[in-house]
Amino acid sequence: MSTGVVVPYFQREPGILLKALESVFAQHDADVTSVVVVDDASPSPAEADIANLDADQRNRVVILHQANGGPGAARNTALSHFGTDIEFVAFIDSDDQWDATHLARGLNALAKGYDVYFSNLLDFDSPIDYFQRRGGLWREHHPQLTSTEPVFGYAGRMNAQILAANFIQLSTVIFRRATAPSLRFRTEFRRAGEDILFWLELARLTNRFCYSTAIEVYYGRGVNVYRSAASGSQAAFERLRDETRFRRTVLQEFVSDRPDRSNARRALRQVRKQFAAEILHRLSRRQSLSMTELIMQWQLDPFSVLSLPVNCIRCVTDWMSSSRDPSLQS
Repeated sequence: MSTGVVVPYFQREPGILLKALESVFAQHDADVTSVVVVDDASPSPAEADIANLDADQRNRVVILHQANGGPGAARNTALSHFGTDIEFVAFIDSDDQWDATHLARGLNALAKGYDVYFSNLLDFDSPIDYFQRRGGLWREHHPQLTSTEPVFGYAGRMNAQILAANFIQLSTVIFRRATAPSLRFRTEFRRAGEDILFWLELARLTNRFCYSTAIEVYYGRGVNVYRSAASGSQAAFERLRDETRFRRTVLQEFVSDRPDRSNARRALRQVRKQFAAEILHRLSRRQSLSMTELIMQWQLDPFSVLSLPVNCIRCVTDWMSSSRDPSLQS
């Protein structure tokens, strides 16, 4: 099975990419045909890390350079670079690492007639695996594909699952390229949502998803455009606008029944509440509040601004409840 690996790269410290690539080439019982690293105008050049691989591994790595366009644009560049010989595509971000079993387990599952595979993961800032944090995938409802591996075929409508509770994280995904040869990430969503929109579009093309409950990916501490948008930063408002635009796009393009619409609307309401929380955060710290940001949010989603009084009250109520009950604090 010929497998191409997509690696968008933007890091400020050397050595991070090297660890990711070492994990890719350390896979048991599965060979990587080609790795495309897209250097998205990274401050730390990709070549410095690639030089530390052995000769055979370096020969399987292609480095492409582009002006900074965000992770979605970098992934698109890699997807467009692969030749027709690549049968499966796997994603890994440059600060993450695969367990040595990830690729073989995923390819074996896909060989049973599935088109998309994803797995559980462990984040650097949590002792609890991702599936547990999300509440589990109700695996008793899904057939186990083998008696020896914790791999399941998803029995249900994946589009609805994503809208209700998304379990698919980028560095865990392997997919059959023929399923969506021309599918690309939407580059206008630089800080939020481009990955989920990709999964939703993929789910339109196939419902043959499978997954592993094993922890197969470890998320690292490198540059992350979503996490870097901390409260109080300019990037926070940019992320909230992307998130708002993303949630409105989901409502317009991907809802097919009443439960889907309910889930999509609930997610949009949550983003509006996050916008109010950002306003309160800045006011409580006497940070300047740009009228331009309010106008831009109004133009994108007027109800984000109209609902500010109610959502501010809800945020304050949540904070007061959390301060009274330590178990509610994150």
